[in-house]
Amino acid sequence: MTINFNLKTPAKEHSLVFVIIRIDGRTLRVSTQQNVLTASFDKKKQRCFTSKEKFSPRDNRHNEDVNKGHYPFHRVWLSLWYSG
Repeated sequence: MTINFNLKTPAKEHSLVFVIIRIDGRTLRVSTQQNVLTASFDKKKQRCFTSKEKFSPRDNRHNEDVNKGHYPFHRVWLSLWYSG
């Protein structure tokens, strides 16, 4: 099983964060329903970073909440893809 966090639209200014879970050849994509600044997302660490120089205090607080997993799971849409 592998778990990754990816951006839905990394080329745009803001993007939704998706959790990608792979189990036994199946891929489950779960939207966290959290929009983040793409400039604040570290693809290698799969987390948002904070910076007093680059981002506002509000953006930094939001990034910290996203990293801690403070998002509403009761409203998450699930989609399951099969390989083959």
